[in-house]
Amino acid sequence: MSGKHVIDIGCGDGSLLVDIIQGTPSTVTLIDSSERFLQIARENESLQVLNPTYICTNGFHYKWKNPSLVLMIGVLDYSQNWINDLNDLLVQEFSGKLIFSLPVKDNWSFRFIIRRLWLRLWGIKLQSCTYSDLNKLMHQVEVKFLAVRCEYDWIINVEDIY
Repeated sequence: MSGKHVIDIGCGDGSLLVDIIQGTPSTVTLIDSSERFLQIARENESLQVLNPTYICTNGFHYKWKNPSLVLMIGVLDYSQNWINDLNDLLVQEFSGKLIFSLPVKDNWSFRFIIRRLWLRLWGIKLQSCTYSDLNKLMHQVEVKFLAVRCEYDWIINVEDIY
């Protein structure tokens, strides 16, 4: 990622970004709707070498400028309408990669059920999808993608959207 522009939407403490990127990007933008998580990210010593910009906003509505990588892991899980939110992101112009995740539909593992119940207590419906749902959406927005099932989640890679 040396010399590239990287955006992490829903960055949390930033540790996932540190684990994924190789090299030193020219710019790093960390976006989270929680100022608390951004403060934790600011204190993450592994991130400080990247000199990131921290933005507290809803990442679905952030307008980026041609990044090389947009990382969005665990964000669409909590969206009220993940199809619309993902569509809003996919219509933006960039020539890099978008990597995001969605929970696998009909996952009845103990961990997933507990997570779903915990979120329901907070009034949040956990989103999930089948491969067919995902395939239908990607064909609607005319992008090619690669989806890999990793136990509880789909990890989706979209390249060269525009």
